[in-house]
Amino acid sequence: MRTSFDAIIIGAGIHGCSLAMHLAVRQLKVAVFEQTYPARHASGVNAGSVHHIPRLTAELPLAELTLKMWHGIKDLLDGYDCGYRQVGHLKIAEADEDIEPMHRIAEGVERHCSIKEVHLDRQSLFRLEPELARNCIAGIFSPECGYAQPARTVHGFRAKAERHGAQFFNSSRITNARRRGRVWEVSTAKDVFEAPIVVNCAGAWGEQVAGWAGDKVTVRPVALMMTVLAPMRPVMSTVIGLTRRMLSIKQFENGTVVIGGGYRGTPEMETGHTTLNYSKLGYNLRAATEVFPVLAQGQVVRSWSGIEGLSPDMLSIIGPSANEEGFWHSFAHSTHGFYLGPAVGRVLAETIVGETPAVSLTPFHIARFMSSGSA
Repeated sequence: MRTSFDAIIIGAGIHGCSLAMHLAVRQLKVAVFEQTYPARHASGVNAGSVHHIPRLTAELPLAELTLKMWHGIKDLLDGYDCGYRQVGHLKIAEADEDIEPMHRIAEGVERHCSIKEVHLDRQSLFRLEPELARNCIAGIFSPECGYAQPARTVHGFRAKAERHGAQFFNSSRITNARRRGRVWEVSTAKDVFEAPIVVNCAGAWGEQVAGWAGDKVTVRPVALMMTVLAPMRPVMSTVIGLTRRMLSIKQFENGTVVIGGGYRGTPEMETGHTTLNYSKLGYNLRAATEVFPVLAQGQVVRSWSGIEGLSPDMLSIIGPSANEEGFWHSFAHSTHGFYLGPAVGRVLAETIVGETPAVSLTPFHIARFMSSGSA
């Protein structure tokens, strides 16, 4: 006997869990299938930054909505603390030639949404972050931004989804999905399940899943690396990024410092494992100590990476299949997935059930690749 659901979601990262919650509270019977366990890859092992710079113009309405949702994330998750702290995000210029591009990006954001940003001169910069290196000369401060704990956030969405009846199947890899009439049959190695709605939230593995609906797109897997330092005295109060160099730094309430910024290891898609590039990690740590010299006193606890999927145009793939009714996508979020997760789950759920979505998903549809030949 086959088990039937209203919606089957493939992948239990933040997008799969957020969507499951938003569908379940609308009283849909939801099943989520995960080949390992929730938050195993990009959703659970990213740096946890919650900020909107840099963003492609098409993404800014969604970015603005999701920032508002982060501000109310504790209420959204029924009082659960996912570690979100609104400490602000600071983008720093280290040289005169960095200032104009930094301001240009900020002005682009201001033209398309109402997210608040403050331009800082050198004096204001050091009032905000006194431990910065003396070569830092200006900044853009976004006081509405901050950080959260990635794995805890995914757990919060999953727990609320389960309270509303969603079922999670861990260590359950979907091997195929095919449409029979108005219903999709979804197979694991042992069982077959069915639902009129299937949603591809498979992250870096989303290309294969999309192919089951005849949707073709090339997703590039990357393994973004991070390093954590042992707890130390408070040395920074905001989330830090640089204009010219790849760097992201934040200090959590327990004193640990997480350093990232986009340096890549090597993903192994068959096993789901990654290999770290210690040379690039060295560049990353050196940049961190050049911006915050006090970090040279820190002790490295560990480094890690998770597998993320990049779309051809670095814009998320969200919305209906270009070929098959009842098949939907939310994958290849191109390093922006954790931040966007709360809003994407909401807007996609609204779209699937026929409500008026808070933000149009048209710019994110997978059809853009098939019509342009970009796949």
